[in-house]
Amino acid sequence: MRLITFDIKDMYINLPITGIMQTASYWLNKHNHYNKQLNEQVLNMINTIVKQNYFQHEGQIFQPEKGIEMGSPIFSTIAEIYLEYLENIYINY
Repeated sequence: MRLITFDIKDMYINLPITGIMQTASYWLNKHNHYNKQLNEQVLNMINTIVKQNYFQHEGQIFQPEKGIEMGSPIFSTIAEIYLEYLENIYINY
């Protein structure tokens, strides 16, 4: 038996927002395909959340062009959902 672990360098800031939205859409449609309106509402909420990606440094406010912030509690869940998607697509169990 072999065990391999990976550490993702700068994971949060490198997650593509379009990829996050595609992943959320994939999981919603896979597990909740009968309620399209609910899926759209959840996707709109996630889109709003990922666009609220601001931080302040030395009195200036910045909004990164890619990635998500590390301090928000919701983004760890979003990152996990994104990684689960990648595992589901690219790694055969």
